[in-house]
Amino acid sequence: MLSRFFFGLVLLLTVASARAAEDAASWSKSINGLRGRLIVQPSEDARSPFCRIYVELQNVARGGILKVAFSPGKIAQVADQAGQAMPAPGIGNYDGISPTWKEPLVIPVEGTLRFRISFPGAGYNPAEKSIIDLGPTAVWVIPQD
Repeated sequence: MLSRFFFGLVLLLTVASARAAEDAASWSKSINGLRGRLIVQPSEDARSPFCRIYVELQNVARGGILKVAFSPGKIAQVADQAGQAMPAPGIGNYDGISPTWKEPLVIPVEGTLRFRISFPGAGYNPAEKSIIDLGPTAVWVIPQD
């Protein structure tokens, strides 16, 4: 009975360790106590082609609050399979919102801040399956091939 308990505990710790390592791999390298990641998720509505884009920032400094000036236009770039940047095509009509980021973001010690940066407003063809929409000058249709 005791050996089963220890086996279960070892198995649980092994799985937890593997998940922690996997999670750590998705973060950027820490710079001045700040690390981040971009999270791209499909739409919650199966009829919508717009991906949900989130930024997650984490304070990994040894102490102190971090204040971060945030500008979404400087963090996102879409690339093809060869790593070449894809220019955002011009769009005709745009009817979305874009929050202004005038004040710095404040991230407490050992804190994590996650927020959405995509607020779709681009017109689209119903045949399009995936679209990244970060504002009127940053809309990409993802080819399905």
